[in-house]
Amino acid sequence: MFPDTRRAVMYLPVRLQEASLNGIKKDMEKIYNELSPCDIVMADIQATTSDQRVNQLLKICKNLESRKDKY
Repeated sequence: MFPDTRRAVMYLPVRLQEASLNGIKKDMEKIYNELSPCDIVMADIQATTSDQRVNQLLKICKNLESRKDKY
């Protein structure tokens, strides 16, 4: 019915805060490989999650997005 619709994938705010950077990278690679194209939703980020961690996630996503082998 909506062939150009992209799915929104919610990334858990607790996972963002507590997982290792390598764990987050593996999560994003799995989402990329199995669900893309999609949008990652980072809602309700914990107040105790550092800006650095959020920026690291954004960098991981940007690096995956720049891959040319998916499309």
